[in-house]
Amino acid sequence: MHDFVVVGAGPAGSRFARQAAQRGQDVVVFEQGEVGEPLACSGHVSTALWGFTPDGARERLLQNEVYGARFHLGGPDSPAYRFYKDDVVSNVIDRVGLDRTLADAARAAGADVRENHTVVGVREGRNGVTVEVRGPDGVATHRGRMVAGCDGPASRVREELGLPEPGELLHGVLGFAEGPDAADFVDVHLTVPRFFAWRIPRGDAGVEYGLADSHRPARSGDRPALVPAGRRGRPDQALHRRGNPLRHDRRRPRCPRDRPD
Repeated sequence: MHDFVVVGAGPAGSRFARQAAQRGQDVVVFEQGEVGEPLACSGHVSTALWGFTPDGARERLLQNEVYGARFHLGGPDSPAYRFYKDDVVSNVIDRVGLDRTLADAARAAGADVRENHTVVGVREGRNGVTVEVRGPDGVATHRGRMVAGCDGPASRVREELGLPEPGELLHGVLGFAEGPDAADFVDVHLTVPRFFAWRIPRGDAGVEYGLADSHRPARSGDRPALVPAGRRGRPDQALHRRGNPLRHDRRRPRCPRDRPD
């Protein structure tokens, strides 16, 4: 019997598996496909990420450093309201590489990470859990003291065990353009009714474009008003949010003139 059966080898599953294995636990991880594929999330992350990665990961994965953002309240060519800090706010990384790096770190710690293994059933018992897994050689049964469901928004573990659904699900799409872009800001478009769209420069790797939205019906007041009444279309005016240390700066010289398509 395993100590932990981990379902999903994304960042959450691989980090949990690595930590448990480092503490001497018997850990097996099942990933439905190949680790990191298909790409499931943006590569724009907090700088706190590097506290959870193995040595050398930052040098391999870092693509760009971000100091601020431009907020657009209209279309792609609408005026931009810019916020910056003197220090790095966030990082842009190789997102597929992150997943693979964390899975490799879990393996190095002693976890048994198995790709192309799909969990098809989970049952609770008095002394643990039974997990049925379909792999290249057919369906096999694995027992564990506990199961960790790290298998995303369409979680098989949650479905099998009758756990509550998330309060909200976002549906998103990502696209990529070639051509280096080392700008030090991201673009955020607030015209999407219940979330936003974005443009993220990835250094030599190009540009990431994305959009996400909730599947729930739109409600009055979904779009926050970041600009005081009467100031729309005036990007030279500072925008302030309570407790926000970002500063508005329309003169920052590192902002390129190009706009997303």
